[in-house]
Amino acid sequence: GTWVKFDTAHREGERDQSAYQTGWNTIFLDEDDSASGTPSLLNDESNVFTIIRITMNAGKGPIWIDGMWLDAFSRPKCLIWFDRALDDLMVVNASVFGTGHSPYSYMRSLGIRGTILLQGSLLDTANYLTTAQINTAYDANWDVASRGYIGRVWETSTDVEITNDVNQNRSLLESNGWTRAKNILGYSEGKFTLDDNATLAESIGVDMCRKQNTLTNTQYMPTNLYDIDSMYAVNTGVSAADVTAQIDNAIAERRMFSFHVRALNTPETSTQWDPAKFKTVIDHLWTKMVRGEIDVDTASQWRYGLTNSRRVNF
Repeated sequence: GTWVKFDTAHREGERDQSAYQTGWNTIFLDEDDSASGTPSLLNDESNVFTIIRITMNAGKGPIWIDGMWLDAFSRPKCLIWFDRALDDLMVVNASVFGTGHSPYSYMRSLGIRGTILLQGSLLDTANYLTTAQINTAYDANWDVASRGYIGRVWETSTDVEITNDVNQNRSLLESNGWTRAKNILGYSEGKFTLDDNATLAESIGVDMCRKQNTLTNTQYMPTNLYDIDSMYAVNTGVSAADVTAQIDNAIAERRMFSFHVRALNTPETSTQWDPAKFKTVIDHLWTKMVRGEIDVDTASQWRYGLTNSRRVNF
C-alpha cells in the first residue's frame, strides 16, 4: 500500500466506487488489482506487479506520494537435514545419481543445499563425514548445525549435561569456522518437551531446534522456533510419494516443510532410506523450484533470513 495526498480527489473504477478524501489517503493494492493487463507477466501469479496510475485535472493542484510499503508474497520453503553427518552423503552412487555423483554432488548440480546435523564425537570416525568433507559442503554454502557433542537425549539428561553437550559442540563448530548454524540444534532422538526445553535452549544460546515429527506423514505450520517438526524419511514405511505429497501440501498452504534422513543406503532399516527414493524427492523439489513454487533453504537461511544473506551463490 501507500500514502497519497490529494488537494481534491475522486477515484474511478475501484471496486467500492468510494471517493478519496481531500488530504492524505491510504491506498491498499490487492493482488487481483493486477489480474489483467500488459505485459503478460501481469497474468503470472509468480510475477505479480501492481501499477499505480494517478491522473490530475488541470488546475487541481499537486499530488504527494509518501511511505509506500509492501506485504510481500512469501514463497514456501523446504529444509533438508542430514542427521548425524553420515558419510554416504558424499559417497558416489552412480547407479542412482549418475556417473560420478553422490547425493551431495547431485543436489549441488541442481542448486539445492542442505543442512548437516553434526554430532561432534562422530566427526572423522568410520562411516561419518570427515572435517575435509564438511569443509567442502560448508564452502558450497551448506549449513552445519548441531546435534550436541555426544547427542544427549534431553528427556533423560540434566540441564547441566545438556548445557555442556551443546556448548562443547558449538565450540567445535566455531573452531572449524562452521558458524552460520552453530546455534541451531537437532534434538537427539527427535524428542522434545516444550515446557522443559524451550527456556533451557534459549538460555544456552540456541536459536532454533528441529525435532522429529511423530506423525510421520503430517506436518503443520511451525509456531515455535524450538519445536520445528521434521518428517523422518526412513525404512520401508515412508515412500517417496509420502514426502513429495507433503512438499505439495506445503506449496498449497504456503508454509514451510522440513524432512530429514540419516543414512541413504539399502536395505532399508530403522536408520536407512533407499537413495532412489531420495533422488525422486530431490527431482520433484527441483521441478517445483524452477517454477518458482518453493525455495529450498538451509537452516540458517530459514531462521535468520535476510540478516544473514538469504540469497547466496550455489
